Amino acid sequence: MLSGRKTLATIDAALRSARRQLDHLDRELETTAQALTLTRQVQVRTLRRMAILRLDALERGELVDSLDAADYRAREALSDRENAVNNLEQEVSSVQETLVSLEATRDDLHDDVEAAARSVAKLEATVQAQLDVDPDYQAQLTKARKAQALANAALEKTVQAESVRTEKGKPYESNRLFAYLWQRKFGTSEYRANSISRWLDRWVASLCDYEDARSDYWMLLEIPKRLAEHADVLGRHAESQLTALCQMTHRII
Repeated sequence: MLSGRKTLATIDAALRSARRQLDHLDRELETTAQALTLTRQVQVRTLRRMAILRLDALERGELVDSLDAADYRAREALSDRENAVNNLEQEVSSVQETLVSLEATRDDLHDDVEAAARSVAKLEATVQAQLDVDPDYQAQLTKARKAQALANAALEKTVQAESVRTEKGKPYESNRLFAYLWQRKFGTSEYRANSISRWLDRWVASLCDYEDARSDYWMLLEIPKRLAEHADVLGRHAESQLTALCQMTHRII
């Protein structure tokens, strides 16, 4: 079943379509009327010429069959145009009736929607008054607000930590020796190299003080990750508290 607003939207769309159709029919009617006027003018001139030719033919004692055929075709064309104009007028009348009916229905539905809105507002006020004095609801509301505040704070800290990581990580990432060893995972259990490469990598590490730098850079990367995980946990907890609050509201309604 459509809601009042959806029904109104449907009717408004139908009204717009009907108006477009009506405008189109009006333009067609105007064009046809103009063409009909022109045809009638041509017919008058043709009949005048036919009369002159017939008089000439009668004076000569001749009958011109081709003029009779042309006369018949002209009248047939004029009849077709008159029928087309009548059909267009009937369509315009039908669309106008539909337009009036839709506008009346829309006005009725506007009244229904306004009445429904007043009922909803009254119900909301009644429910809110009950919630304001419900101790269980108020306790759950406090829990939900607190959980959401903690989640927001954790998310803000995560964003700040990521910003710090980006800024403080630049010196490490711009150091080509450090970046080379970090990419090779030097100093970790994942490092793989032959004896000559290991000796060379240790020499490179001594040049850039890699061991201390690696520990600092690792912590710089880990802090935002840990904070993001914590923020995710708090976010899920806040959602569960809000769900519980909504369930209590539904029970009261």
